[in-house]
Amino acid sequence: MAEEKKDFDEKQNKFYKKPFNEEYKDYKKRQNEEKQKFAETRDNQKNADQDVNKDSKQCDANKQNESQNEGQKKPDTIEISVHELNKLKYQLADFVNKYKELEHEFENYRTRTREDLKLAKHEGAKKAIENILPSLDSFKKAKQIVSDPRCKEGICLIEKSILSALEKQSVKPIEAIGKEFDPDLHNAIMTVEKKDAKPNTVVEEVEMGFTMGDKVIKYSKVIVAK
Repeated sequence: MAEEKKDFDEKQNKFYKKPFNEEYKDYKKRQNEEKQKFAETRDNQKNADQDVNKDSKQCDANKQNESQNEGQKKPDTIEISVHELNKLKYQLADFVNKYKELEHEFENYRTRTREDLKLAKHEGAKKAIENILPSLDSFKKAKQIVSDPRCKEGICLIEKSILSALEKQSVKPIEAIGKEFDPDLHNAIMTVEKKDAKPNTVVEEVEMGFTMGDKVIKYSKVIVAK
C-alpha cells in the first residue's frame, strides 16, 4: 500500500511540474527576446542621433567653406570688342539725348499748363465782372432820376463800394468825358455839334467802359463832338 501511494505521488508531481516548467521557460525566453529588441532599438536610435549630428556638423562646415570661397572669389569680368563698346557708347548717347528731349518737352508742358490755368482764371474772373458792370450804368441812371438827396447819397455809396471792389481785381473805369476820342477805348454811337467842345472830343458818356489790367473788357459808349 505504501509503495502504491509513493508511485501515485511521483506521477502526480511529475504531471503538475512538467507544464509549469515549460511555461516558465517560455516566459523567460520571451522576456529575453523583448530585452534584446529593446537594446537593439536603443542602439539604433543612438546611432541615428550620432549620424544626424555628424550630418549637421558637416553641413555647417560646408556652408562655412562656401562663404569663405565666395569672399575670396574674384569678380567676373566681361570681355567685349571695340565695336561692341562703340555700339554701347552710341546707345548711351542716344538715351541721354532722348532723356533731354523728354525733359525739355515736359518743361514746356508745365509752362503751357501754368499759362492755361492763369488764362482760365483770368477768363473766369472776366466773365463774372462783365455780368456786374451793367449794374453800374443802372446806378448812373438812378442818380439822374432820384430827387431825394439821402436816397441819392445811398446810391452813390453803393456805386463807390462796387468800384472799390472792382479795383482790387485790377478793374478800372475808362476816362471818357472831355478826352479825345480813342477807338481803342471808346465806342462812338453818335456825333453832335457843340460849340464849347473841341472836335473829336467826347462830350457825353452813355455807358461806362472798363479795363482789366491792360485789356479792355467793356468799351465806353460815348457821344463825340464834330
